[in-house]
Amino acid sequence: MREGWRHRWLFPFFAIKCVEKLYARTWLGVLWLPLRPGIDLLLKVAVIGTLIDSPSPGVPYLLSALVGMAVWELFEQLAFWSTRALEINRGLLRTVHVARLTVLTGALGPAGVFFAIYVAVTGVAAGYFVIVDGTTHFALGVETLGAVAGIVVAALLGLSVGLFLAPIAVQARDVRFVLAYVLGLWFFLTPVLYPVESLRGLLATAVTFNPMTAPVGMVKAGLLGTPFPGLSSMLVCVGTLALVIPAGLVFFGRSENAAMDSM
Repeated sequence: MREGWRHRWLFPFFAIKCVEKLYARTWLGVLWLPLRPGIDLLLKVAVIGTLIDSPSPGVPYLLSALVGMAVWELFEQLAFWSTRALEINRGLLRTVHVARLTVLTGALGPAGVFFAIYVAVTGVAAGYFVIVDGTTHFALGVETLGAVAGIVVAALLGLSVGLFLAPIAVQARDVRFVLAYVLGLWFFLTPVLYPVESLRGLLATAVTFNPMTAPVGMVKAGLLGTPFPGLSSMLVCVGTLALVIPAGLVFFGRSENAAMDSM
């Protein structure tokens, strides 16, 4: 971690390199930056919103979905791009010594772009509701600090995935292929587009023990005034962070050199 901090000035380089991968070798170029999250949001909201039809009382479904998707995309993009970070920069890492933890944090580039796009779209949606309903439907106050905490927690969870998977992904592309499917399933077990209160039985239990349930709920509660996550979800989230961050740093520190030697 000390070495990573010394090389922090290289963070913009690795962040930009990850962002460029989002539209590399495409005809539309940078247009894919807003198109990718936009199309994804449209499909998920249109399909899931129609099937579930259970928004939180007093909160427009669109706003709830946008806020939830912003948090989820921050986590998902960090998990995916931190996993790929060493592999993307393998050519540079073969010839130049750089703190590998700094390389990993470059995943904040694409994650930040997606998050910023969702924030901008949410702002436009809030403006629309001011015209239509006379209010943004945001409930800002002291509780909004919980939203900030939720964003930080989601980011830490995303980076922790890369701590474990990045050294392995250098050796086998299977890792990122499998991760894409796991994240797809994980999304549906996270209350991004539906409230936890609408669930029953085994599905409700699975969502409760999902560490991403708490940060998504914290952000929605802090911005939209919906109920805060239950105690069980909060304990699962805190316990997961307390376990995976130290364990991930230890694993990454011990395995990064072996991963580089295998390139």
